[in-house]
Amino acid sequence: MAFTPEERQFWLRVYTNGHGEPQCGFPRYSEEKGWYRCETMGAKNLEIHHLLPSAWIIEQLAWADPNSIDLETGMVGVALCKHLHHDTTIHPDIGMAYKLYRQGDKDAFRKSLGQHKKLAEQGEHFWRDDFDNTLREIATQALMDYTREHPNDKYPADKSWRKKKHPKKPQWYDIFWNGGDDE
Repeated sequence: MAFTPEERQFWLRVYTNGHGEPQCGFPRYSEEKGWYRCETMGAKNLEIHHLLPSAWIIEQLAWADPNSIDLETGMVGVALCKHLHHDTTIHPDIGMAYKLYRQGDKDAFRKSLGQHKKLAEQGEHFWRDDFDNTLREIATQALMDYTREHPNDKYPADKSWRKKKHPKKPQWYDIFWNGGDDE
């Protein structure tokens, strides 16, 4: 379940580089610069990665809205450059599916996503999870900084999901956007 266009735009705003340009949130390191963010910029070069992939959320956390902001369960978006950090580093099987598709296997993505679903049903991770904690820390800090600087820019929750499945679960950020009053 991909983020809606409105949710994607919200996450791109969260991951701007201080000059209004969306930038990959993946950490990089060099002796010269120390720790810094990947330098890939521009909305067309970025995807919004679910810290917990949506197929996993749907199978293992059926009560949860995959596109909500929930720091407890990790349902937060991180802007990652498409071909290097998202489709190769975090989801290397998707990077391979691109390669196989270009070589003529028109079912490469269907096979890969079918494997994601199968592994999620079994409670197995289908992504490289060794970056999860670091990305969660980066996402938490980016989101907190953004909400502090832009308190009126509310997260555009996917209302269609709530209507079909469950009522809105109170979120940690409600205190920022509605003055602490319950809905």
